[in-house]
Amino acid sequence: MDSSSSLTTQMIIITYEHINGAGKLFGGRLAEWIDDLGGVTARRFCKTDATTACLDIDFLESAEVNDVVTLIGRVIYTGNTSLIVRVDAYKEKIGTEKTFFARGYLTFVALDKDRNIIKVPKIEINSDEEKAAFEEGQRRAQIKKELRNAK
Repeated sequence: MDSSSSLTTQMIIITYEHINGAGKLFGGRLAEWIDDLGGVTARRFCKTDATTACLDIDFLESAEVNDVVTLIGRVIYTGNTSLIVRVDAYKEKIGTEKTFFARGYLTFVALDKDRNIIKVPKIEINSDEEKAAFEEGQRRAQIKKELRNAK
């Protein structure tokens, strides 16, 4: 399946309910938004329900009240029953350009109507950028597998 079919975007204006005592966006709130968008992205790609198995976020900068946050999600890797979604977060002040400020990688497993884990569609690689993203996802999947096997 073509990864562009999973492309999902969401925009949110940061309000006072989203900030911490330092006046910055709560990391947990951004994690929630990234997980929500990642779930929509996974469901669109699999055409079935999916549940989060792992979440890894890098916070590079903070965001503040009245910034517009744009989240862009895309499936970058598929295994047998799991897939990895990358969500990029951008912030934008009124009248300025978007600035990249966080990235999340989420592993999802696909579920049937009885909540059993099922196979996911295979991703199609159509560009060098998609190939590089797939290889990053493959490395992440391998690391997670090694961690599970180390127990």
